[in-house]
Amino acid sequence: MNQNQEHNKDFTKNTKWLYAAALACLWAASEIVLGSFLHNLRVPMRGSILAAIGVMIMVSAGVRWKMSGVFWRAGLITALMKSVSPSAVLLGPMVAIFMQGTIMDLSSRIGRHRKISYIIGGGLSISWNFIQLILGYLLYYGYDVVELYDKLVSYAAKELGSQSFSGNSLLFILISVYFIIGVVAAFFGIRSLRKSKRIPHIKPQRDLQSVFSQKRTGDFQYSLYFALLIPLFVIAALYMLARMPVEVSFTMIPGLIIFLILRYRAGLRRLAKLKFWLVFLAITMLSSFLLGENLYEGMIIGVKMNFRAVFIIIALASFSMELKHPKINAFLSRSGSIIPSVLEATFDTLPMVISHLPEAKLFFKNPLKALSNLISNSFIWVDSLRFRSMKSAPILIITGEKGSGKSTLLEKVILILKDKNYVLCGFEMLYRKQNDIHVGYSLKLIPENKEIILAGNDVKDILVKVGPYSLSASAVKEAKTHVLQGFHQSDIVIIDELGPWEAMGGGWYSIMKKIRSEQKPAVLVVRTQLLESFLQFWSIDNYSVLDSDNANFEESTDSFIASL
Repeated sequence: MNQNQEHNKDFTKNTKWLYAAALACLWAASEIVLGSFLHNLRVPMRGSILAAIGVMIMVSAGVRWKMSGVFWRAGLITALMKSVSPSAVLLGPMVAIFMQGTIMDLSSRIGRHRKISYIIGGGLSISWNFIQLILGYLLYYGYDVVELYDKLVSYAAKELGSQSFSGNSLLFILISVYFIIGVVAAFFGIRSLRKSKRIPHIKPQRDLQSVFSQKRTGDFQYSLYFALLIPLFVIAALYMLARMPVEVSFTMIPGLIIFLILRYRAGLRRLAKLKFWLVFLAITMLSSFLLGENLYEGMIIGVKMNFRAVFIIIALASFSMELKHPKINAFLSRSGSIIPSVLEATFDTLPMVISHLPEAKLFFKNPLKALSNLISNSFIWVDSLRFRSMKSAPILIITGEKGSGKSTLLEKVILILKDKNYVLCGFEMLYRKQNDIHVGYSLKLIPENKEIILAGNDVKDILVKVGPYSLSASAVKEAKTHVLQGFHQSDIVIIDELGPWEAMGGGWYSIMKKIRSEQKPAVLVVRTQLLESFLQFWSIDNYSVLDSDNANFEESTDSFIASL
């Protein structure tokens, strides 16, 4: 255990933080996968679309959980997770995400988690994006941008011959559009309540190194002095632009901008975009014609507005980088704050969540179905986060590819355990054959050796289809009941085998959850390609792996027995 972990609080004992962390994983995963998809297609209003998806996820979770205090926590966690993105311009998106969670939390709390409270909360959450956009323009360009806006609207109304049209009318129309988008998103979230019985397909985990990587900052030297100095630079620059002669401010501010660019090159990303310079040119030209007593005075006002915008953008990007200072992270850890442990757990869980997300194009093709599948199984991420704080009992994992002899090896291990007088409970999975043709699977219950048909084309009470076979609902129920009844009397539980279905909360998930929660020794069969994600999801650290190709299985079995 590292030093930071020693100081971190166990957040898993706090139900609200635990559920908020699970929700934040889903929210952040959608930002990564769907955001990348929208970015690659260069879809306009990507921020609003992602905000609407965030509302859908919150509402879909909210109508299921009905728990106050989760949304603002999830917004805070998701915003902080975004702080380690390679992008340096973070404060805007971070504030937007946190405020969306806070607004939704307040609305649902006031409305006592009625559906109408989520609908109103969705509208208000998306409306915040527009409000933050306006506040951003005020921050970047100052109050002059308000005067420019009023003059531009008045000019347009005069040219169109509509004297009743005003700047406030336009703002009201725009914020109404945002509100309607939020209402529609919330409605989709409520409609997703229906459950899916589909067997999930586990996709290869995406490489998050390209999404979350602090190595991109190179050998950057953090400085607490500069973290304190940047806000002072902002105050000085705003004072110069407001109070000092143009000659002084136009001389001093470029010097500050150059200094920050040389130290924090990541801030250049925003300035390198053509869109920024088109806005720069448009504001300068419009100011020249609409502001000031003459053309020259209007142009100076426009240039001052743009100087201010450039400096604020660079300053915010610079300050964002300094906030990643290791000493700041260390201070939070030593302070006993719950936040570091929450972030550590969510980052560890995030790759697994992403691997379970549907492809972006499938999400947009049928968002209701995708959202229903995503949220219906959200409890598994709550469990996975909770398991992180639990020690694991000794586990022997038999692994190998399909048809490699895992079940045969399990038989040998069971004989050794019986010879040692251990009480066993569980089941083996056996091939069903007719005339040497594979026709399905059966389960042999331990210790009774009773066989029940699990899967095949002759199953009548179909639970779900897995490949060419139908799975028997009564067989699954009988096997679960058998294990749960003999659980406490047994020394070791046997499960053959754990696969993709369990990774989404189905199949033998409830048995595995009991094994993990009550720290029960077990012998488990897991396919090789699922082993790494299996260990990570269940937070198993006390285990031995026995490969089906390993001829010296006695040594691994003896090692497992010695750890009991």
